[in-house]
Amino acid sequence: MKYLKKKWFKSGLLAFVFLFNLLFLSDTSYAYSDNEQSLWEVKYLIQNNSIYNLSEEGINSQDISEVIKNLKDPYSEYYTKEEFNEFVRAINQNFYGIGIYNELVTEGIKINSFLKGSSAEEAGLKVGDIITSVDGKGIKGLTASEAVKYIKGGKGTFVNLSVKRGEQVLNFSVERREINIPTIEGELLDNKVAYIIISSFGEDTPSLLKEKLIDMNKKGAEKYIIDLRNNTGGYTNSAYDILGYFIEDNIATVMKDKDKNEYKYKAFKHDYVINKDIILLVNEYTASASEILSAALRDYNKALIVGIKTYGKGVQQTIFSLSNGDVLKLTTHSFYSPLGKEINNVGIMPNVNTNKIDPLKVAKLLFSGNKSIDNKKLLKLLQNNKEYYIDLEKGRSKEYWDALKYIVNTSTEGSLFLGKGINWTKLTEEDIKENFNVYFNDYTKMPKLVKSKEKAVFKIKLNKNVDINTVGANSIKLIQEETFEEVKINYDVENKDEIILYPVEAAKLQGDYFLIIEGLKGEEGGKLKNKVALPVHFE
Repeated sequence: MKYLKKKWFKSGLLAFVFLFNLLFLSDTSYAYSDNEQSLWEVKYLIQNNSIYNLSEEGINSQDISEVIKNLKDPYSEYYTKEEFNEFVRAINQNFYGIGIYNELVTEGIKINSFLKGSSAEEAGLKVGDIITSVDGKGIKGLTASEAVKYIKGGKGTFVNLSVKRGEQVLNFSVERREINIPTIEGELLDNKVAYIIISSFGEDTPSLLKEKLIDMNKKGAEKYIIDLRNNTGGYTNSAYDILGYFIEDNIATVMKDKDKNEYKYKAFKHDYVINKDIILLVNEYTASASEILSAALRDYNKALIVGIKTYGKGVQQTIFSLSNGDVLKLTTHSFYSPLGKEINNVGIMPNVNTNKIDPLKVAKLLFSGNKSIDNKKLLKLLQNNKEYYIDLEKGRSKEYWDALKYIVNTSTEGSLFLGKGINWTKLTEEDIKENFNVYFNDYTKMPKLVKSKEKAVFKIKLNKNVDINTVGANSIKLIQEETFEEVKINYDVENKDEIILYPVEAAKLQGDYFLIIEGLKGEEGGKLKNKVALPVHFE
């Protein structure tokens, strides 16, 4: 959720107080109950501030929840004072609970892991336990947020949980403690890449980010991956503050009120700006304040956006305090990118749409290589007039194989280049289609071999005697092209210069594979000249 700068909050309150005084200074005297007063205040604020029109049914309704329901705005809500405090704590990731990470399952909520110092873990709960009831109330069929709401509560209070562990049903009494999850986390990855997660735009998020940026710079960060996946928003001022490190004090967003009046908000000015390569990660749960940041980085071409199209929540909420202490959160503005591009119900399309591929893997690969004298082990991607270097050795590893394939297969003609010594070769559409030569650019490539499963035996003839101790899974691999899974192989060495390979489960072989030979040594100790890749198709 997002809030306008404080001047909007104050102007809304002043308008309300002014009208309230007028009512009591008029010739007619009115006596309102607390409920009637709150109802009147809610209707007044909606009619004078909401970007949506209240229906006749809503105007005539005598129930606050019905008034808000008739507004047909999923983001406008009425909070009691206690509920609002809980809402603010959620934005700041500060609340009282039992310290578990969980997921919704059929029977309740399953514990996936614990926070450090978790009272749940101390009480004896374990990863894999399924919480089925809370204080005697079954939670089967509830949403994850509804179930967790029962678990949260006041500081120092206890919650009684029924837990299914295998075939056992166990009961626990667990203390609720203060939980404060930092909204900024980060670490320095390989190749001097700073990886920073912004999980919410809380009040202290900008100061936490500043500390993290200083720390990363001291450690020598040369590239940045900023992760906004699953960040559903927070305070807009925090987004403006954070944007100052990337776009200086330029326009951060454009707001429009109910009368289509336009307001431009600038990013905060800071002592320094990050002028290094940035990849921004987003997904379908990147929303609100996260989209303000994403849209600005896109418009100013400050980052390569990688992931899935964002949620598309381009409307702003303002908080109004009521006379009874309760709070109305009301949609008062729509917002747009600095260049005026629509966000609401549209979202932000990434430069690299990863679909089901992990965008973090893609980002790590794009930052894995460094231009050198011999670029033969590198693949270069040109995106948004910037160059990204991929380390092919890393891309060929089992962990990153799917990401490498995705980058190659979805690249347009003219955007991919293969390293050839100090030079680069632009890949054609045909090169990309026949991608074996791309993946193994730094290997000696052999013509494709077609074999039947019944005759799945390989004979490798060498020009020198081989050290049999170097023959094995580390030097000879048969790899399935689609999954990059290794096929188990038995090895025989005949006459010291011929290696025979026997796939253990030859009957299961089907489709395309790679036979990789690398790292064999000669009988006299020197490395044999071999780094060979052979495509194999099994029928």
